[in-house]
Amino acid sequence: MLRALLIEDSNTDAKLLLRSLRANWADVEPRRIEDECAMRDALATDQWDVILCDWALPKFGAIAALELLRASGLDIPFVIVSGTIGEEAAVQAMRDGASDYVKKNELGRLVAVVERELREGASRRRLREQREQHEHFVEEAHQALQASESRAKGHAALLAAVLESAPDVIQYVALDGAVRWTNRPGSEDSAAPADLGGRDWLSLSPSENREALRRAFDSVARTGQLVNLELAATDAGGRTTWSSRRFGPVRRDGQILGVVIITRDISEGKEAETRLLLADRMASIGTLASGVAHEINNPLSAVIAYLDLAVQDLANLPSPNPVPPDIVEELNEARAGADRVRIIVRDLKVFSRHEEESLGPVDVERVMESTLRMAWNEIRHRARLVKDYGRVPDVLANESRLGQVFLNLVVNAAQAIPEGRVSNNVIRIATSGDSSGRAVVSVTDSGGGIPPDVQRRLFTPFFTTKPAGSGTGLGLAICQRIVHAFGGEISFMSELGKGTTFSVHLPFAPAEDRAPRSAPTAGPTAAGPRGRILVVDDDVMTIKATKRSLESDHDVTTVDSGLRALDLLRRGEHYDLILCDLMMPHMTGMEFYDELLHTNERQAARVMFITGGAFTPRARAFLDAVPNPRIEKPFSVQNLRTAVSNLVR
Repeated sequence: MLRALLIEDSNTDAKLLLRSLRANWADVEPRRIEDECAMRDALATDQWDVILCDWALPKFGAIAALELLRASGLDIPFVIVSGTIGEEAAVQAMRDGASDYVKKNELGRLVAVVERELREGASRRRLREQREQHEHFVEEAHQALQASESRAKGHAALLAAVLESAPDVIQYVALDGAVRWTNRPGSEDSAAPADLGGRDWLSLSPSENREALRRAFDSVARTGQLVNLELAATDAGGRTTWSSRRFGPVRRDGQILGVVIITRDISEGKEAETRLLLADRMASIGTLASGVAHEINNPLSAVIAYLDLAVQDLANLPSPNPVPPDIVEELNEARAGADRVRIIVRDLKVFSRHEEESLGPVDVERVMESTLRMAWNEIRHRARLVKDYGRVPDVLANESRLGQVFLNLVVNAAQAIPEGRVSNNVIRIATSGDSSGRAVVSVTDSGGGIPPDVQRRLFTPFFTTKPAGSGTGLGLAICQRIVHAFGGEISFMSELGKGTTFSVHLPFAPAEDRAPRSAPTAGPTAAGPRGRILVVDDDVMTIKATKRSLESDHDVTTVDSGLRALDLLRRGEHYDLILCDLMMPHMTGMEFYDELLHTNERQAARVMFITGGAFTPRARAFLDAVPNPRIEKPFSVQNLRTAVSNLVR
């Protein structure tokens, strides 16, 4: 069940929000409020999974609601849903504590945003539980220290042994700031007890954190209240490290004598958390990109079909009415442009298939070509592109993940070269085989090269030489992890002033699994029998274009839903072929097929699926399981006619 607090003055907009949520959560318990008093009551009396707030209400608004949520101390995802908020205001609201914002004309994002915030909220709860455990440990250590002063020397020795075995660094610091005891003699941030000599504890801490540490120490010494900090610092090797610092008072007879400080290295956990959040956001972006590609394919199919029909009709005009050559050329140029859009959409679908993790045969040249088209805007202002493709068999990999590796390497190569003077710079892409029987894909740039001190840390997570905000420092580390998962290797060579080459070595796919390099293109097909065709598609443009493409050779009936198609078939209509879109509202092509399979198995065998991209795991699994043919949008008139003629026999 999803408990949603809706801060919204429009009942209509509230219903739209609930409709979006119920598309993913069958059980949604909402409460709509409009003012501060109602929000105070809602926060005090109930528990909420998410708060969805309009930007501006007559007597209330998102900023005031955020302040009230912060004052309550509750950790509830707060998503602004508005049709009027500007970009700058949205960014400022997120700095003030909002989780995200969704425009009311883009409610398709709402479910993904809420799902992400629920996951991140669960992660924060786990971290809070860990902090509470650490606080409990601090208190136990504090009590143990007090008890040790009144117990026998043997008990004190046992306690010292326990503390020295603890995974954390524990320090007792007097009120004057001098370290009096530590459980880690010789550790990096504390000297042996005999060598401390009353040294100031701040001098043993990273310089960039000293002000925050001093404030925490002073607060505990003054109030006796526990203080928890998570701090980042840069080590001697340039790597960012994270530590958790817990400050607690050391008391005797009710008087505060000093502060116990427990330090734990949490870098590994922070890296894992960052990778998880990055993967989650990339998954959301991939889902959105795949959906956009699917939506583009519908009108693009119609555009390509009508251009093909127009060229065909002009060619068939009687000779006394010659067509000006410019018109034919313009139509052909428009058709070529539409085909470029088709290729871009196809590449977008390749890079957005984040759910596919299985390995199989992959054509590295085809993936690299998709990568270069995606990265072309980065390349064209910086360098000439040179391709040196050797014929290599398919490799054992995952197409989407391999595309992620190639894209990162190509963009890095481009960004290693300053903009301008394109003719003087080169990015070279080469494919070949190596001596150990693997495919090698290399990306070479003519940039300035990588300094030796940077080369040692290239694959270190969170290490980056890019300006703040330009990169996470995870790109090459993730590439290395992906390539290793394929059973391959990634390496580089670089020389200052001459450039850098990254090489990806990948195992070949088993010979029996390799796909053929090319498929024959559809050519003219001899006229076959005239058939009865049923077209099922929810997109009006696609329906009209499909009918125009086929009606000269076949009798074509069109419907805009699977339910209407089933109604025709139940009334006894029979068709030689049913062209059915896979993704439709109300009833998908998958649901239509399953229903037809139970009621009219003969007609189910005559279904050919039309898909603009099977971008859900369910849809891809369905297409893998059924034996029926399918045709991808956008398709040309010739390919459609050929496919239909081959099936209407």
